[in-house]
Amino acid sequence: MRFAPIMLAALATTASAQSGNTPAKATTPQVTKQAIEQLIAKLDREFSTGDGKSYTAWFSPDHLGSLAILGRHIQRLGTMTGTKRTRSSKIIGGPMQYPDRTVVRIQHVIEWPGQAAAKQPNRLIEHSYMAVHLDAAGKVVPTFAIEMPPKMNCVAERKFRCPPCNYEIGGVDGFLCVPLRREQSLALEAASFYLIGTNVVCDIHVLIPAKPKTAKASALTLASAFAKMEPNAKVGVATDWTPPMHKESPPLGLDSARVVVDLPQEQADAGGMRTIFHVVQFGGLQHILLVRSTVASLHNHKASIESLFKSYMLLEVDCEEAELATRPLRHHTGCKIEGSTYTNDRYGIELTGPKGWDAVPRIGGSAFRVHWMAPNGSQMWLLGHRVPSGMDAWTPKLADRWLNHQCKSKKLEPDATHAKSKEAKWHEGKDNSWQRTCTLTPGTDKQPGAPPRRIMHVQVYDDLLVIVDGFGATLQDETLLRHALRTLKRQ
Repeated sequence: MRFAPIMLAALATTASAQSGNTPAKATTPQVTKQAIEQLIAKLDREFSTGDGKSYTAWFSPDHLGSLAILGRHIQRLGTMTGTKRTRSSKIIGGPMQYPDRTVVRIQHVIEWPGQAAAKQPNRLIEHSYMAVHLDAAGKVVPTFAIEMPPKMNCVAERKFRCPPCNYEIGGVDGFLCVPLRREQSLALEAASFYLIGTNVVCDIHVLIPAKPKTAKASALTLASAFAKMEPNAKVGVATDWTPPMHKESPPLGLDSARVVVDLPQEQADAGGMRTIFHVVQFGGLQHILLVRSTVASLHNHKASIESLFKSYMLLEVDCEEAELATRPLRHHTGCKIEGSTYTNDRYGIELTGPKGWDAVPRIGGSAFRVHWMAPNGSQMWLLGHRVPSGMDAWTPKLADRWLNHQCKSKKLEPDATHAKSKEAKWHEGKDNSWQRTCTLTPGTDKQPGAPPRRIMHVQVYDDLLVIVDGFGATLQDETLLRHALRTLKRQ
């Protein structure tokens, strides 16, 4: 589902109806850096067990949903790293003081044994924000830990500002801005604002819609997708809504709306969960602001939430629509399309698709993604993936793991005859890349209407994994597709 990450954000509060419903009271004294370092050392030792439930038991959570995500992440890392894992963490930012929380930024270095021939252990580096407070007994207790990217290019003074995406938001007391990695959000960019000491969260995602749609229709699409995941959810009516900063003088072409989704809970005092989707569309860009918490908490912290929404504003209101839509694509992905030829100056990639096939840039978790489609339904995709977070470089072995996962999820199998060919095996290209081309066929449980075979070409560079994947509705289109594969080059 295209909006799955946004849906997961909405669902992240469904378990937290009793958390953070009242404003926090100041705690004296504040937690010291030394005390937090001692807590981090204990969590590192707990991490070595690989038990997500045992790890999260240390927390007194502000967000039960976010804590569940953390537990699954710890469990997944435990499976990936084996039994002889270690983690060494250090504070690299903060402490930042809030009324009843102290927040630090942490770097985690995870190591586990490599293959016998490897001289160095495997290593994964992660960054996170962690909040702590003192409980009634004076013990330092973590209340949340949120993964974040190592670089925060658009964050300054607690405010998220991105001129290419034409907006800013934040800088409001009490909120912590946590950017999200694009591979997590599947958006051009995304960030979450946590009202520290409560269970109130506001997420913002930036998208470029594939098809024109009104803001009300987009809001209802999001809400309906959420309702499919939560059968008890009650979707409200999409209504007009204008960002407060632009209410007196809305820019020409601005289209915005909101819809409320309620999820009843057994805890009557919390009033159930509420997720509010706000959609702002301007100049071909779509900004989605998602507020999520309990009904009671939204009421208690109404003033803070309104202040955050008042901080949201479009930076330019009189630009050409084509420029507004093109600029963030070039900024975040390096994308440029002329006719059927795609070029990417940031990564030095060029590929010419079959003549007559429409090329359209897409948004996802990859470094770049482009889709070509022929009038008769033949299709081709070009994707680029950066080195996974914490890893040092792409290798053919790592790429094979990615390919096997993709094939399994799409129920594809290597063509037995083609698998023996020279091009199906890893071989070194002229541009110092490792390459292979696979012919894939649907499995025995193939979906109705699935193409008889797909062609997938892979090129591995130290810093980039490039995939060209597609199928031809006819043998002639398959020939055109194979010819397009040979135009892929990196400067």
